[in-house]
Amino acid sequence: MRLAEFNALALEKKADYVLVHGVLLSGRSFDEYLIYLYSVDSFFVELWFRKNAVHALFPFSSTQFLEAYLKEVSLSELLG
Repeated sequence: MRLAEFNALALEKKADYVLVHGVLLSGRSFDEYLIYLYSVDSFFVELWFRKNAVHALFPFSSTQFLEAYLKEVSLSELLG
């Protein structure tokens, strides 16, 4: 699915699509939210959970929005 097609879906359909077709890449927390980053087809989606329910989601294709996750990456395991 292309990003434009994804954006045309209702929130619940978007969340379902991400959970079925997406690949979980990372997670983080912000205030009372748990935020999970997924790779979906040719774009990324952040799913924002609060109280075990999807509160919001943010699809994007630009890698600049991945900066929030870079500080979570440790290269020490890869370097030995």
